[in-house]
This record gives sequence, C-alpha cells and structure tokens, in this order.
Amino acid sequence: MSEQGREQGQEQAGPQGSRGGSWAVYGSTCLVIVAAMVVVVGLWSRRAGPACEGPPGCVEGWWVELPALTVRYGDPEPTLVVALFVDLESAASRQVFSEVTGVIGIGGLGVRSSLWLLHAPAGGCVGASASARGCVAARAVECAEAAAKGRGVEVAGLLFDAQWPGPAEERGEESSLKAQIQRAAAMIGVEDRELFFDQCVEADQAVAARVAAQSAWARERGLVAAPAGFVMIASRLAVFDERLNEASLRRVVRCLVDEGDACERSRS
Repeated sequence: MSEQGREQGQEQAGPQGSRGGSWAVYGSTCLVIVAAMVVVVGLWSRRAGPACEGPPGCVEGWWVELPALTVRYGDPEPTLVVALFVDLESAASRQVFSEVTGVIGIGGLGVRSSLWLLHAPAGGCVGASASARGCVAARAVECAEAAAKGRGVEVAGLLFDAQWPGPAEERGEESSLKAQIQRAAAMIGVEDRELFFDQCVEADQAVAARVAAQSAWARERGLVAAPAGFVMIASRLAVFDERLNEASLRRVVRCLVDEGDACERSRS
C-alpha cells in the first residue's frame, strides 16, 4: 500500500462489526466507530516512528508516536494498547474510562493489554485555563503516579467519581477539589497531603507542562473532545471517540487481530 493511500484510508479507520463473507462487509464494519471523526491529514504519515530513545509513549513499529506519558494500567508488556485521552470533568470520559479499565482489569480482551492514560481537558491547560478544575485534576493524577507508581489510574477513577454526589458528601465531608484530591492521595498512601497538593499539583512545572503537551498533541491531531484516542496493536491502529465501550472495544480488537488483512484493505 502506498504512503498516500495509507493516509487516505486511515481517515476512515474505526473497525467495528461482525464477520462477513466479503471484503465489502469487512470494510463497512471497520468504519462505524469513527465515522463522524475527522483526523488531520498526515497523522500516520509513517508506518513506524523513529527509534524510541526517550518518551515512554514511543513504541517502535506502531503508527502513533505519543507525547510523553506516565500513567499506565494493565499488562506492563502489552501487545495491545488503548491510548485514552480524558477530561476528568467529563461524564463521557468517565464512562469510557470505566469500561476500558474494567475489561483490561480482568484480562478480557484475549491479548496482553494496557491502558495508557493521557489528558485533554477543555481549554488545553495553558494560561488562565491551567487553573480550571479538569486541569488541576489532571495534574493530581500525574502527581499521584509520581508519588506511588502504578496508582495514578486509581486516583483518576476516584476523581472521576468525586464529580458526582456520593458517600463523601453524604458524610458531610468537604467537597472542594482540593479536598477530593487530598482524600484520593491519602488512599494511595501519601502521608503529607498538603505538601502533595501545594508542591506538586499546584507548583510542579514539569507536571503542568506534560498535561498541557498531551492536550495540545490531541488537539493538533483532531481529537478535539475527550474522550478520544487509539487502539493499537502491532502495526495496526483504530481511532475512537466517546462511543467506545466494552462491546465495541472487543469488536475493534477482533477486527485488528483476527481480521487484520480485511481492516487493512478497508483503508486502501
């Protein structure tokens, strides 16, 4: 397949559906999830990125060289990756996050799988928007991962849940975002919660820059509303938006793994 053909085909990529008896049927099932999504021309201009020397999001042989990321959940050496951009204020992000962590947590996709969590809050977390609730929460997740490796995704789940009335409010606990973050930090074993919030969440410039860079990367590539992202396996990839759930994720995986040639042809 030519490079130009690959770029044109990838703008339509989004496998979903059941097996059929022809390439046409396969092609139609691979369009449903991302039919409404616009992906900028040139996103996958190369089949493989350069040698991975630094950013942990860079994986040789895969189509997307992601921005630097730290928060992962699932198999440490995955065959399949769901790279998920979320806004911790978004109900749609919360739903997709719950679906993906649920199925990966039980090893339900049939291959070694991992969720790579990235941030795309509204406003991009630069300038005045850096103090927005979603941006502060995103930095808290990054700080939690730094404080307790492997626990960042847990704090993301806690902060998602804290956006809606629950047991904390029923107990009369303070419901400010700072209080929610400090409670989440305590649950992963952070002892000095005030220091955690003031020195990392509020003041760590490297953390703030990483969140802003992830958000900018997503916007530059047409992922304009979280949740959105990619399902990647070997040299095959699918784009998704907020319609991803456990059932559609399984269909994506089946298309990428079992019907890979058909998915490739649907892009040509």
